[in-house]
Amino acid sequence: MSVLRVALCGNPNVGKSTVFNALTGLRQHTGNWAGKTVDTARGLVRGNTADWTLTDLPGAYSLLSGSPEEMVASDCLTFEAQDAVIVVCDATCLERNLNLALQVAEASPRMVLCVNMMDEARSRGMDVDIELLERLLGLPVVGIAARNRQGLDRLKQRVEEAAAARASAQTASALLLSYPKAVEQAQSVIAQQIQKAVPAIESAGTARFAALRAMTGDDGFLARLLSEANASDRDSLRNAIQEQKNVLERSGFFREKLAETVVSEGYRAAGELCRRVVRRPSQSSADLRQLRIDRLLARRHIGIPLMLALLGLVLYLTISGANVPSAWLSETLSGLEPRLFAWLLGLGAPQWLTEALVSGVYRVTSWVVSVMLPPMAIFFPLFTLLEDLGFIPRVAFHLDRCFQRCRACGKQALCMCMGLGCNAVGVMGCRIIQSPRERL
Repeated sequence: MSVLRVALCGNPNVGKSTVFNALTGLRQHTGNWAGKTVDTARGLVRGNTADWTLTDLPGAYSLLSGSPEEMVASDCLTFEAQDAVIVVCDATCLERNLNLALQVAEASPRMVLCVNMMDEARSRGMDVDIELLERLLGLPVVGIAARNRQGLDRLKQRVEEAAAARASAQTASALLLSYPKAVEQAQSVIAQQIQKAVPAIESAGTARFAALRAMTGDDGFLARLLSEANASDRDSLRNAIQEQKNVLERSGFFREKLAETVVSEGYRAAGELCRRVVRRPSQSSADLRQLRIDRLLARRHIGIPLMLALLGLVLYLTISGANVPSAWLSETLSGLEPRLFAWLLGLGAPQWLTEALVSGVYRVTSWVVSVMLPPMAIFFPLFTLLEDLGFIPRVAFHLDRCFQRCRACGKQALCMCMGLGCNAVGVMGCRIIQSPRERL
């Protein structure tokens, strides 16, 4: 029985890792993607009719952007043959997630849309019409609640059906997305050349997606595309891409405007789909009150003073509140040193070993615990509380203009705030920053 190759992709924070863990259990391992410092995970799934090798691609908001995570996901779907692709969406914010799903639908002819967190959507009074969404997309759609393992068997069944069908039907990307005529013509010309020149790209849909990315993407993707092409067709493909870019520029579609047009069309189609398949409850007084608070905090003359006050309060509570437990831990752990000395010497341990273990290992460990544990135990719960209240993204919003003057971005403010508790956590948080220079 052959093993299927299945890719798992989706936006960050849609429960993709929960789906991956629910499907693979403990049969998984993590490593770096070839040539990239981006973590990916692979696991074995025991399917109904076949086993799978499931690849958990990095979270991405788009396949047309230039961040390392999004480039890895895009290259995998473009150049690596997959028997099926699962796109995970969050049922509570489906419109935001469907833009990526529409791109994947064009890049892969065998896509299954997995609408996760259906239980959370129901608890909020939302109703997602899975059957209508499937008819509109022309793709398999499964509603699940991965946290409770609901719908996983149905998901496995639909994935294996999609892999067995190997159909390249016209899906949402062809039916719902409507680009300007000049863009459609250029995409069609380049797609024909790609399908002819690049053996790794077999389906017409994948060729159309690769053409779109060649027109809007960076030079790295173009170099990868040309390296995958037959040597005899490489020059003709390069010339065709450049010629169509020139045609688009004469029509006013430079790279920035073209990328903006493609993204806008994706969100327009996603919004139209959601208006038809998602029914939301009318806004309650609590929702309206939350909206008014959001608008108030977004104002610079109110948000910035409040930001400084709250962060100052968190730091004050951390510094002042950590003194007492730090002193208690230091006294308690230091008081155990004589007992450890006596216990080791009583066991007949040599003097040099006793000194190394007690005065070295134990004393350093006790210092680290007494100095670092209390501040971290206070700071990070308070920081998490601010994050859950939605305050941290507003900090990034307010500081973005200031950071841009230093050729940075507001996201770095989050890493700096986390670094106040521990530098290691701040460094790890730099993964959310897209630019390698800004990460450094």
